[in-house]
Amino acid sequence: GDEGFMATLVPVMLEQVYRVLTTPETTGFDPRHVHFARLQNVLNHIHNHLAEDLSVPALAARAGVSVAHFRRLFLEAIGTPPHRYILATRLEQARKLLATTTLPIAQVGEECGFSSQSHFTACFKAAHASTPAGYRKHIRN
Repeated sequence: GDEGFMATLVPVMLEQVYRVLTTPETTGFDPRHVHFARLQNVLNHIHNHLAEDLSVPALAARAGVSVAHFRRLFLEAIGTPPHRYILATRLEQARKLLATTTLPIAQVGEECGFSSQSHFTACFKAAHASTPAGYRKHIRN
């Protein structure tokens, strides 16, 4: 159904956006890429520090702009608000860890920046129509 399609599409979209925004050739002097260049450092930080607190004010400071301006830049360049992008990135990393490691579910959630196992499970289930444990069991069979 639609859940399966979205579960397949979201990781592909995230990877494409990340690749475009972190490839030097795409962040040259073309004015259309000014926002991409400004966000490149922020995107790298998000992907490399998922377990940390990734608040919008902290990310705006990293980009050197106000919170309101950061939200606008991010939405314009990425097509989704920062908090949604962070959640989708965390969920995608969690999906990868569930499929490729034997880490306990709680540890997967923690390493991906979820505040508790129950919060992780609720977010994962909303995105993938399955609990993390159910997803892991399904992917391994």
